[in-house]
Amino acid sequence: MRLDVVLALVCLSAAAACGANDAAPAPANVAAMPPDAPSCRDGDEATQRHGTACLCCHSDEFGVGGSIDLAGPPVARVVITASDGDVADLAPDPFANFFRHFPLAPPLRAVVVGPDGRSVAMKELAPSGDCNVCHFAGGSAAPIVGP
Repeated sequence: MRLDVVLALVCLSAAAACGANDAAPAPANVAAMPPDAPSCRDGDEATQRHGTACLCCHSDEFGVGGSIDLAGPPVARVVITASDGDVADLAPDPFANFFRHFPLAPPLRAVVVGPDGRSVAMKELAPSGDCNVCHFAGGSAAPIVGP
């Protein structure tokens, strides 16, 4: 079978599994999605669905994932420290998304670092690695931007 066909089938299966704000319980590494959060069925596939909840479809492959607000100050790195001391130092990809393929034990401490080295830390610990569940326009936390 052609690789593009296999990848398309995997993506369709993942999209069908997560749904738009499904009532099914979230996996342990995923926060419950508030009703107004952009679901993984929202967004443009060509930009990796920038700004939507990452772990609703990628909970089996990502330990953390989120998006940088392109309208705000730039971000060079997102540094996340797990409750067990594990550190993930993540750079945004060309779509301004960041993710890590290995799990991180919540609660998580997150610091955003700008290109000039200045940083800003989240005031509170994050309950999960699905950053876009809270960080979106109109969400409980502002979209992620640089310092």
